[in-house]
Amino acid sequence: MKKFIVLLCTAALMLGMLTGCNQAENGQSDTLRIMGIIKTENLDPLVGVSHDPNLMSSIFGALIRRGENGVLEPGIIQDWSLSQDGLTTTFTLHEGIKFSDGSDLTSDDVIFSLDKMNEDPMMAYAVGKYTWEKVDDYTFTMTGQTVLDDPASTLSTTFIVPSDAYSPDTFAKSPVGAGPYQIENIEADGTVNLTVNENYYGEAPHYTKLVIKAPLNASAAVIALQNGEVDIVTDVTSDQLPIVKEDDRFEVIESPGYTSTGIWFYGPLQDDKNLRFAIAYGIDREKLVKIACNGEATVTNDLIASRTLGDLSGAVPMPGYDVEKAKEYLAASNYQEGDVLTLTVVNNTADAQCIMDDLKAIGIEIEINQMDQNSFYQSITDGNMGMCILANGAENATTAGLLQNFSSTRDEDFTFSAECDELIARCSTEVDLSKREDLYKEILEIQADFCNIAPLYETNGNICYAKGIEGITEFSAAATYLYPETLK
Repeated sequence: MKKFIVLLCTAALMLGMLTGCNQAENGQSDTLRIMGIIKTENLDPLVGVSHDPNLMSSIFGALIRRGENGVLEPGIIQDWSLSQDGLTTTFTLHEGIKFSDGSDLTSDDVIFSLDKMNEDPMMAYAVGKYTWEKVDDYTFTMTGQTVLDDPASTLSTTFIVPSDAYSPDTFAKSPVGAGPYQIENIEADGTVNLTVNENYYGEAPHYTKLVIKAPLNASAAVIALQNGEVDIVTDVTSDQLPIVKEDDRFEVIESPGYTSTGIWFYGPLQDDKNLRFAIAYGIDREKLVKIACNGEATVTNDLIASRTLGDLSGAVPMPGYDVEKAKEYLAASNYQEGDVLTLTVVNNTADAQCIMDDLKAIGIEIEINQMDQNSFYQSITDGNMGMCILANGAENATTAGLLQNFSSTRDEDFTFSAECDELIARCSTEVDLSKREDLYKEILEIQADFCNIAPLYETNGNICYAKGIEGITEFSAAATYLYPETLK
């Protein structure tokens, strides 16, 4: 009889373990586990260090969210309106919002947080173009320098702290926020455990516990998903993605992201337009995507990511693959047989190898120079870069903002023209969006003629998750913002 009871208990335990493994699929689990993107080092949102976006939005809440297609939607901020001159935006907070310590969130906290951010050199890059002012306890304004500035988009990645409780030392590990969750503890490896913030203003999250696991390498992250250690992994690498797709326990959402990867021409190439075009026409982008990206990217001829361009996507194509044109431009260039061009990369070595093979086929010799990220960007800043592979864009970037990179006032080492500068200046004062988009198109046409950048592909973002989880959107796949409180 004792042996029979032991067997029954063992069977019950095994059943419980199996049920626990499938809780994310049948919706019964009270814990959501997400593989982190950035290891937690400092949780203070007002200092310029790398932060995990899902962790920060869970602790501090979203002032302004992005919906399924990336459209800005109310969060802690209830609504906003733009002044007639297009420079000043008035924001209204929801009343009665409280931080996790029970104190009220008001305009004073917003002003305090923006002031503190502006004191940090890294954070000032985001908010420094604006001035801000309190109107009343629940209303404040932000004024940009031109109509191209978009404070609402800036606030979608900005987090607010309580002015009377803030301390850099304390908030580095134990912050107080107005988000749906609050910190329970941080494990030695950087994994963060959170519980529901009982003072949260919105609907209580479906998952009462949230775990943001310390990031792992690509293969280990997929193994963690398969083992049930995490329920969601974002941006699975192209070599690991097929493994997840073949497992019927998981769902995968893929979406073109907000970045476009291309060859950027600096330095000596600035003076040889024909060589720039020879290189642009000489690259087989379909082959590059298939080999270097394992097919997990989209070939593009747009200067800016299509998701950012919107209706202008495809309106002004940059040079694409055409071997005969590549040879014609090469013959008209200053390139001499035996010359070796340097292609600098950080991580895109597979891309560079494909490009090197393609260009060798038309008579251009390439050597690959790999740098660490800091040295790479320092080389660009110092004006020492020649030709490199670089991604351009972000979820809160705008067409106008990215086109300003091609103004001579931005100190980029590109080919410029007075005409392009004048068009960009006109954009900065044009309030009518349809007229402004006409100007954008003219700028794109000039850039297609200059070929400062040869676009290659747009990387597809992805989210892999256990079946049964609901609320994950295409925007989340493109930008990795999940808004965990909305998931069920």
